[in-house]
Amino acid sequence: MSVRDVAARAGVNHGLVHRHFGSKEALVAATLEQLAAAAAAPVPDARSADELGRLVGRTVDERFWRVLAWSLLEGREPAGLQAHFPVLDELVRLVGREHRDAGSSDDPRLVVVQAVAFALGSLLFEAYLRHAVGLGDADDARAANRERWLSLLAPKGAP
Repeated sequence: MSVRDVAARAGVNHGLVHRHFGSKEALVAATLEQLAAAAAAPVPDARSADELGRLVGRTVDERFWRVLAWSLLEGREPAGLQAHFPVLDELVRLVGREHRDAGSSDDPRLVVVQAVAFALGSLLFEAYLRHAVGLGDADDARAANRERWLSLLAPKGAP
């Protein structure tokens, strides 16, 4: 989608978009920052990684993940897409605390990467994969996958 297309869908002149953002890359980065900030709203209320995952799962705008996936597939560098990661920062902090409390030596950053990668893979590809293997649509599939990815955040051996 071009800046002209974006401007047309927004009902504004494309020159206005260029004046405010300067480039398509800056527009994408601003979009991701705004969607990420909205997803971060529940961060102060979370007391555990599991709780944060549940809160964000209910409030995150799936457009964020779609814009991010599209940007990465277009070949944009991750460092230029977003400057602040409040949800992931808090998730790493909470996972780190929970893993330390459980005596785990797992690197919380890697735990978060693996869990979020599973969640994103499910979000983006689950319908396709379920169709491909003949599972069809199941109403509880998303809930089951959410529980599965949240369980990946927990220290090994934790209930």
